[in-house]
Amino acid sequence: MNNNTQVDSTVNDLDRKTTDTEANMISSEEPKQTLKTVDVDGHRPIDPSSFELADTWVVDGVRPIAKSNIQIQETIDVDGQRPIAKSDFREHEMLNIDGMRPVDKSDIEVKDTLNIDGQRPIVKSHLQVEGTLEVDGNRPITS
Repeated sequence: MNNNTQVDSTVNDLDRKTTDTEANMISSEEPKQTLKTVDVDGHRPIDPSSFELADTWVVDGVRPIAKSNIQIQETIDVDGQRPIAKSDFREHEMLNIDGMRPVDKSDIEVKDTLNIDGQRPIVKSHLQVEGTLEVDGNRPITS
């Protein structure tokens, strides 16, 4: 399945597909901040960096692919075909929390579970919860 659109790799697409937008200013005397955006599936903000657009991938809209050494091993069908990069991750066992999730080999000990957006593990630690943040359920804030 050829799911990408080729881009001329000899040209820095950042110059052709970006626009400058002014950030909201509190005072007219403050220096104006300019944000770069990339024109892929809408104007997406990017931070100042040496980001170069190498290609695009048509997954749930046109997605930018930055130049890198990523090697795609296969794809997973989650909200479209998402790429899976090669890694040294070795699946040890599965944990039945909000679906079957792989557990990497480690010394983690699950003390309990917390019902936030599915059953989330609580690790044995000296963690102190100072409060919660209402983002996709009440997320704990630690001290």
